[in-house]
Amino acid sequence: MVVRYYCRQLREHPEAQRAVDYLKERGLTGQLARDFELGFAPAGWDNLVNELGGSDAALQRLAKTGMIIQRENGGYYDRFRDRIMFPIRDQRGRAIGMGGRVLGDGTPKYLNSPETPIFHKGRELYGLYQVRHKQKSIEQLFVVEGYMDVLALSQHGIDNCVATLGTAVTQDHMERLFKVCNQVVFCFDGDSAGQNAAWRALEISLPLIRDSRQVHFLFMPEGDDPDSFVRQHGAGAFKRGNKLALSDYLLNTLKTGLDLNSREDRALLAEKAIPYLARLPAGALLELLLEDLARQCQLTPAVLRQLLREKAPAQRRKIIRRAPGRSTAGSRQANTISQAIRLLLHHPVAGVGQDVPERLYQVTDPGVQFLLELLKFINQQPDITCAGILEHWRDSRYGERLSQLAAMENPLSESELVEEEHIKSEFLDYISKIDTTIRNRQREIERKAISNLDDLRRLFSKDKDSSDF
Repeated sequence: MVVRYYCRQLREHPEAQRAVDYLKERGLTGQLARDFELGFAPAGWDNLVNELGGSDAALQRLAKTGMIIQRENGGYYDRFRDRIMFPIRDQRGRAIGMGGRVLGDGTPKYLNSPETPIFHKGRELYGLYQVRHKQKSIEQLFVVEGYMDVLALSQHGIDNCVATLGTAVTQDHMERLFKVCNQVVFCFDGDSAGQNAAWRALEISLPLIRDSRQVHFLFMPEGDDPDSFVRQHGAGAFKRGNKLALSDYLLNTLKTGLDLNSREDRALLAEKAIPYLARLPAGALLELLLEDLARQCQLTPAVLRQLLREKAPAQRRKIIRRAPGRSTAGSRQANTISQAIRLLLHHPVAGVGQDVPERLYQVTDPGVQFLLELLKFINQQPDITCAGILEHWRDSRYGERLSQLAAMENPLSESELVEEEHIKSEFLDYISKIDTTIRNRQREIERKAISNLDDLRRLFSKDKDSSDF
């Protein structure tokens, strides 16, 4: 119902011509708009409320999906106003959320539905349903960052594109992508934000790489994104772009700023690379990387394998020690939170500039809330020391526990590198584990509550054979 309503507004509403003109200026045709079911949310606070909120039950269902928001003093208002609308479908074709691009100078430029029992941004990929619907056999997928990137590439005949929904790439994303095909190409802007997003995607991909799976990175020129690039240069130029294999991107990035004519820098490269190679599963790619790295460092592969054996077991032992003797998910999470806080106390730099999954901000667990508060404090004072952190919370209810954690052994003291990138990587490992625990808990709640979502699904039904908002 919701999708059909917004599609109808794009065709019929008196103010929709602004949206139509915008789409035409971006080179999108009416056929593409129909294929992706683009819509228009008119300006005003209660268009959707008046159209579909005819009863208290209907209003509550719309609020559950995030389409409307309840006012503090009673009543509801539309979440999306004066925006081009992008329906988000899951891999089975069911509409589970919406995205909206503002028309004019409002903020934010792009707005997504909130997390709901049926919509999780860290799992879903915009356009994946359309790709699978059009193509029976998919050899390669381009992963871009926005709705308009997917639409522009599709308009130019590049139909194998999907986009993340305003979040960094997650393990769920990668697992879903690899279920569809074995070749994934991440396409990012060439600026620092794009480089950071690409490196995060590399770190998430490493443990999931198999010899049959390939990950590449394609960076746009400075000032371009996939949308602007393909409109200016065409599909051929985009496809011929200089794609970097994951292994090349890894080694090239680690070599940045090093002089491989220097013994010290060759040794440093080996030390920097080993923790990343330790994340790769055994296989041909790992062996080839070891040989290539050995050649560049003027070492033998046997020496690197020995370093790998020394580093990887220590890393595994530490992971095991993060939750000794604990059996419940809640206990494991509490222990991991303590380890993350201890790492931040000994190495505050681990938290500087780090993004954490949006899901964590919606958790009421006191430990998670304090971890986020500590992370915010560190980013406000990136040069803070452990002593400064302890002083800040000295007289609070957290003071004693922080002192206990600070007095414990430095978590990176045993055969671990303490360079900034490795410290940050260790912190992200903790965050990933906390997020996984929370995600699994949410999934269990969803499974138990799924029977209560039947009426929610009915709201999305277009007819007996398909689901829609």
